[in-house]
Amino acid sequence: SSSLSSSSSSSSSLPSSSSDIVLIKRSHHVAVDPGMVDCPGGHPEPSSIGLHPNLEKATFTDNEAKSSKKTLVQRVVDEIFDSAKLEIRDEINVKLSDISEPTLLGAVHMASPRSSVSLTLIMQTTLTKDEVQARYDQGALEAYESTQLLILPVKEALAHAQSSATAPLKEGEEPLHMTAALRGSLQLLDKYLKKHDGIKEKEEREEKEEEKLHQL
Repeated sequence: SSSLSSSSSSSSSLPSSSSDIVLIKRSHHVAVDPGMVDCPGGHPEPSSIGLHPNLEKATFTDNEAKSSKKTLVQRVVDEIFDSAKLEIRDEINVKLSDISEPTLLGAVHMASPRSSVSLTLIMQTTLTKDEVQARYDQGALEAYESTQLLILPVKEALAHAQSSATAPLKEGEEPLHMTAALRGSLQLLDKYLKKHDGIKEKEEREEKEEEKLHQL
C-alpha cells in the first residue's frame, strides 16, 4: 500500500503497509504555496451540508436537511471527514473505495501572515505505491493543482519535517521544499505512529505472557 498526505482546512495522511507516504508537488499556477511539496487537501464546503456561507446566518437550504436527525455539529464533522476523502480522490485519482475512513490526528496552527488552522487526518489505502502512481498518471479531476507525486518512506518524510524546509532528499537531488502545513502534519503523524507502535508492542508482550501461562 501507499500513503498520501493532505493540507488546508482539512489535511490528510495515508500511511500504508509498505510504510510509504504519497505527497504532491504543488503546481506553480496555484495561488498558495506554488511549487512546494504538500499533501492533497481542500476546504470543507458549508453548502454541501445546506448551510449559508455566513455562519451568523446559517440556515438549511432544503426540507431534507431540515428534517435530518443529525445535529448541525455532526453534519459539520461529517463534511470535514468526507471532504478529506474527496480531495484525495480528486487530486490523486484514488477511488473512494480504496481509502479507509479518516482518523483525526490534530490541528496545525500556522502563524502570521497566513494565520490559519489545518486539520490533519490519517487514512490508509490498499493500493501499492506503483498503483497509486499509475492512478495519478491517468489524470485526476484536479490534476492542475500538482505537477508530480513524491512517494517516500514515512521515516524519510519525517526526517525532512524535523529538519529545515529545504533539506535535500538525497545527495545530488533537488531540495525538498515542504509547506508549513505538511511539516506540522508529519509531526502529528510521527506522534501517532509512536503511540500506535507502543500499543502494538504492549499487546504483543501481553500475548506472549498469556501463552506462557497456558504452557504452565
